[in-house]
Amino acid sequence: RTRMHVRTSVISFKVHLYPYPYPSDAIDPGRLAQRHLNNVMTSSSSAPHASRYLAYDPSNVFACIIRGDLPCYKVLETAHCLAFLDINPVAHGHTLLIPKFHNASESAAVIMDITDEQCMLWMKELPRVARAVQKVTKAEGITILQNNLAAGGQEVFHPHVHIIPRFANDKLIRIQRNHKNADAAAAGTKQLAPEDGVNTAALIADALKASDESHL
Repeated sequence: RTRMHVRTSVISFKVHLYPYPYPSDAIDPGRLAQRHLNNVMTSSSSAPHASRYLAYDPSNVFACIIRGDLPCYKVLETAHCLAFLDINPVAHGHTLLIPKFHNASESAAVIMDITDEQCMLWMKELPRVARAVQKVTKAEGITILQNNLAAGGQEVFHPHVHIIPRFANDKLIRIQRNHKNADAAAAGTKQLAPEDGVNTAALIADALKASDESHL
């Protein structure tokens, strides 16, 4: 059983990506992160769907699940996405929603490399999957989590969304908010400065405008 460790600012938990014996031609997911880091793209391309972040490895665990090479506890499948239970859930009903890629040219390791249409076809199923998870688990809340790149917590380099049932005081993932109060001061955080807010928002807005003319 391969174990990979995921850390958040609040909790640590283990992810068992695949609990069964691997077929001889399958790649150990414990080595995927390093392989992808070694394949970081260092130059851009003029092609509209060229990777700017990571080269896509079709042997990643989620691609194997989509092809049927590895099993999963499936809850939804369409022509464009697949939803299944996380094999090592942080909460009962923890579900993953992933996009399907039909050829090499449209495959992407991170969400920044997928097209608008791919994102729409993938994410349009998110609300109803979240509703179903909440209904079955009777969760008091739902956390939608989507990590990208190693520093962002991504371990399987195929875009995916975590749908996590939440309950009061469950001590799971919490984002440290930068409120101006005693708790924030104790945590070493600070409120966004007005000048920083204006400048950063303007830079992001400019980047979005530029994306109308060329792929970010």
